[in-house]
Amino acid sequence: MHRCTCMALAVLTALAACKTTEVAGPTPNPGSHPATWVHNALLPGRTIVLFDKDAYPADWRNWFVTRAAYHTEDRRTLECRGEKRRYREEISDGYRYSGASEMGAAAVRYTDDYHQPVFYNAQTGRFHTETWSEGAGKWLISADGWIQEGWPRLMADACPDLTEEILSDGGWINEKQTHPTIYRMLEQDPEAPLHLPDAPPASRAGIAAAHSSPWHWCFESPGKPVLPAHCFPEGEGTPGDSAAPMWFESPDEAMALLRRTELAAVLEAAHGHIVEDRLGRAYVLALGPTDELWDIDGEGRLTDVGYLTWNPATETLELDWEQKDDVANFHYRPGDPLPVVDTGRKHPVFALADWLVEDADDIVLPFMGRQALFRFFPDGEIVARGQTGDLAGTWTVSRGLLVLEIDGFENRAGYGWQDLARYLSIHSGYEASAG
Repeated sequence: MHRCTCMALAVLTALAACKTTEVAGPTPNPGSHPATWVHNALLPGRTIVLFDKDAYPADWRNWFVTRAAYHTEDRRTLECRGEKRRYREEISDGYRYSGASEMGAAAVRYTDDYHQPVFYNAQTGRFHTETWSEGAGKWLISADGWIQEGWPRLMADACPDLTEEILSDGGWINEKQTHPTIYRMLEQDPEAPLHLPDAPPASRAGIAAAHSSPWHWCFESPGKPVLPAHCFPEGEGTPGDSAAPMWFESPDEAMALLRRTELAAVLEAAHGHIVEDRLGRAYVLALGPTDELWDIDGEGRLTDVGYLTWNPATETLELDWEQKDDVANFHYRPGDPLPVVDTGRKHPVFALADWLVEDADDIVLPFMGRQALFRFFPDGEIVARGQTGDLAGTWTVSRGLLVLEIDGFENRAGYGWQDLARYLSIHSGYEASAG
């Protein structure tokens, strides 16, 4: 079972930043539409899904949905905000994204002197805000995302009290949108962004966003481009894929790359294993769509989940726990002693997954209230056998569960390893000692 680690992007070489000797004042950059139209026609009953780019400079594979804002018919904003699945509920009077700038265009107003212009693209559904950076001397995208009908299932689970209000307001839940990473959520329902062909034409696209049209949902981090592979035209590779030799500006830069590469290899080798810290506390490293470190008890049950992300600004691997206080989080610099040791023992859920791939044939599992026949393959592929044909899908391990997603089904199925092992031992001859 091969999984790419969150360190894969660390091999990208940095681009030189342009320097200016004198910073001019902000170029006029009013929002795309009048505040009155955004307030009265665009926002009511709809949801904005956003990632705060200026507040979370992590690599693109771990860029989480940081907020979703629903706009009630009585002109309140219901926001589910946070990061890494740690969300909080906020309710405010009025619409946050329809304040008026000095030119009457929509903006997020913070003070009389400071606001962020709001931009909506009626052809793509993209919705973003921009902010002026004194240090960079230019406009930057502050928050990027889209506007849609429906409330994401991810937010419905994370902010249940808000969800009750949204449903009573006439809103509904988009069951397809379960993934916390923003580009994955967009892939789950690419038709979700709201297209309004009859909307008033946008007077402006935004200075910071002008370089990214047409919209392919390719992100850019501060300082260097960090792009998902699917953003590149067919036939082009992602940065770092070329076989050409890499040239470094200094021996220190070359050494830093070597350390990152070595760390990536260590993490890859420990994927699925139980690791222990110096006090003997046990954890599990689980790499995948989101790179996770599980805190487990003596029985192997998950008690907390930490998320691993690579921060290119500080050149550190960061761990953020869901439940533990911030003091438990850490920032690891490649080359420092590792805080955990790989025991070499696989956690039972990964041993079970290995058995499904390597030793099992077609397996009957309960799925969406029925019995279904599955075949597991390496690299996360799965096939569901059907009377009229097979359905493709994917499997992964996340948050202590074996998770199945089958094409054509809106919901995912998650199996706890203890219950699944018990079921397979009865029906398929699985022995817990396998793997």
